[in-house]
Amino acid sequence: AQAVEEEEEDEEDGVYVVERILKVRHTGKSPEYLVKWEGYEGYDDEFTWEPEENVLVGAGKMLKAFKEALAAEEVRRGKQRMGAGSSSGSSRATKGSGSGGSRGALPT
Repeated sequence: AQAVEEEEEDEEDGVYVVERILKVRHTGKSPEYLVKWEGYEGYDDEFTWEPEENVLVGAGKMLKAFKEALAAEEVRRGKQRMGAGSSSGSSRATKGSGSGGSRGALPT
C-alpha cells in the first residue's frame, strides 16, 4: 500500500513511473530511450522518447540493466557475424541486414 501512495505522490510532483525501457536511439549528442510509462496503457503518451536525464529520475537501475542487456546483445550479434562468415549462404543473408544505422530506429 505504501508503494502505491508513493507513486501517486510522484505523479502529483510531475515524476512518472517507468514501466520498461524498450529501445535506444542516437540523435544529436546524447541518446534517447523509448520508455513505456506505467498506468498509461491505451493513451497516446504510453510510449515516449526521453533523454537519459529524464529516465534517470526514477529508473536508474532499470536504465543500467537495459544498457547491460544491450551490450550483451551486441556482443552476441558480433559472435554470430563472425561465425556466419564461414558459410557462404548465411553470409549473404547477414550482409544485406545492415550492420549500422538501424540500432535505435523507431519502426515505421
